[in-house]
Amino acid sequence: MKKLLQVFILIFLSINISYADFIDDANTEAQKLEKKLTLNPNDPDILHGLGGYYLVQKKYKEAEYSYQRALDIYEKSLGEDSDAVSMTLTDLAIIYQIQGKYKEAKPLYQRALDICENVECNKRTKHNLKILQSTIK
Repeated sequence: MKKLLQVFILIFLSINISYADFIDDANTEAQKLEKKLTLNPNDPDILHGLGGYYLVQKKYKEAEYSYQRALDIYEKSLGEDSDAVSMTLTDLAIIYQIQGKYKEAKPLYQRALDICENVECNKRTKHNLKILQSTIK
C-alpha cells in the first residue's frame, strides 16, 4: 500500500497541479460523465471513465461498481481477452489494493498480465502492470 501511495504522489508532483485543483476537476468531470451515463447507461467507456473519477474522489464502492459494469460489458462486446478488459481489471485491482484487499487484487493483476501476453497491449501497460503487481504482499 505504501509503495502504491508513493507512486500516486509522484504522479501528482510530476503533473504540477495541486491536489485540491485535481479533486475539483475530478468532481466536475464526474458530474459530466454521470449526465452522459443517463443517456448511454451501457457505454463501457463512460462507466470506465466514471470509475476513475470516483477512485480519485475515494468513492471506492462507486468506482468498483462502475468498473465492474464496464468490465462486464467489455467482456460481452469485445471478448474476455481484450486490451479494454485488461485495463479495467487493472483499475479494479488498484481499488482493491488501496483498500488493503490484496487477495482480491492479485488475481486481477495476473489476469490482466495474462491478457497482455495474448493480445496487443503496449509495453508501458505491461511494465506498469508488473510494477503494480509487485507491490502486493
